[in-house]
Amino acid sequence: MAILVGLYVIPLFIESPCVRPADSLPSKPRLFAHRGASGVAPENTLVAFQLAANQSVYGFESDVRISLDGIPFILHDKTLRRTTNIEEVYPDRVDDDASTFTFDELRKLNAGSWFLEEDPMDVVGSLTDKTKEIYNNQTIMSLEELIDLANLTGKNIFIDVQIPVKENPYYHTAYKKAVDVILNTGILPKQIWWFSKVYHSAYTTNFTQTGTSYLPVEDLIKLHISNFNARYDTLSEVEILQYRESNITTNVYLVNSYWLFSLYWCLGVQSVTTDECHVLNKIEKPLWHLTPGTYLMTWVSVDIISAIIIITILIVQWVRLLGTRFNPETISLHSQQTMTILTDQYHSTSRPMKENLLFTAD
Repeated sequence: MAILVGLYVIPLFIESPCVRPADSLPSKPRLFAHRGASGVAPENTLVAFQLAANQSVYGFESDVRISLDGIPFILHDKTLRRTTNIEEVYPDRVDDDASTFTFDELRKLNAGSWFLEEDPMDVVGSLTDKTKEIYNNQTIMSLEELIDLANLTGKNIFIDVQIPVKENPYYHTAYKKAVDVILNTGILPKQIWWFSKVYHSAYTTNFTQTGTSYLPVEDLIKLHISNFNARYDTLSEVEILQYRESNITTNVYLVNSYWLFSLYWCLGVQSVTTDECHVLNKIEKPLWHLTPGTYLMTWVSVDIISAIIIITILIVQWVRLLGTRFNPETISLHSQQTMTILTDQYHSTSRPMKENLLFTAD
C-alpha cells in the first residue's frame, strides 16, 4: 500500500523544464543546418545549403579542408570514398586523404550521385525527376562559394577547419588560408562562428568567438567568448542555465528528433545544429510543454481514474470470493460429494478387514 501511495504522490513533486507557465517558455532555438539540409539532399553541396536557406535556418555548419594547391573546400570526411564517385574517376586514390588532391581534381568528382544511389535518408522515392537531375550534378564546393551564399541569404556560418596531411604544403597555415578567404569575401565578421581555441589572431578577433570545451562563466568572459558549442550529452541543465543567465549563447549538436529538440527548447538553448532543418523548422511548440496547472490536473485525473479501476477490481474479486465461500447450493453439493467419497472409502476398507478376521479365526 505504501508503494502504491508513493506512485500516486511522487509525480506531483517531479520537476521538468517543460512544465512552466506559457509566458515563461524560452524562444524557439534557431537552427544551424548541419552540412546543409543533409536530411533531404547530398551533404555539403550547393543544393543542400540552398534548401537549408529556404527553411529559414539561422546559419550553415560545415567542415573545411585545404586542397593541395591551397583552396579551402567543403568536406566532412578525410577521404572522398563515401560522398563522391571517386572509385570511377580516381580508382587508385579511393582512400587517399582529400587534402592530397588539387581543387581542379576535386571538381571532377560528382558529389551528389551517391545520395541517389544509396538513399541514406530514405527520401529518394519522393523526389521529382528534376530534383534528381539537380542532385546528380553536384560538385564539391569551395569555402568561397559557401560564404557567397551565406552573404546573399544573410546566414551565419559555423566553420570547423581541418588540418591537412603533412605532405600538404599548407599543413602549418591551414587556418590562415581559411581566414584569408573569409576576409576577402566581405562577409560581416560576426556572421562567422569561429572556434576560438584552434586559431586566434588579430583577424579573427571580430568573428563570433565560440568555445568547445566546458569552462566556468568567468573564464569564458575573460576570453571574450560569447558562444558555446556542445554535443547534446555534455552539458547539464544547470550549466546551460548558468550560461544563459550570463548572456552566453549555447548551441547544441546534433539534434534531429522532436523530443530532444523540445527538451533543449524548454531548457533555453539558443540554437541547435541539425540534419532535419526541414522538420524542426515547422515545429511550433515543444512536445511536452504543460503549464503547472495543466500538469497538476493531468496527474490528479490519472490518479483518480487509476484508483477507481483498482478499487473496482478489488471489490469484484472480494464479491467472487465471498460468493464461493457461502453459497448454500455450493456447500450442499460439496457436502454430498464428500459423503460419497467417505462411504466408498469405508466399504473398500471394511471388506478386507472382515476377510482377515475370518481367516484368522480358522
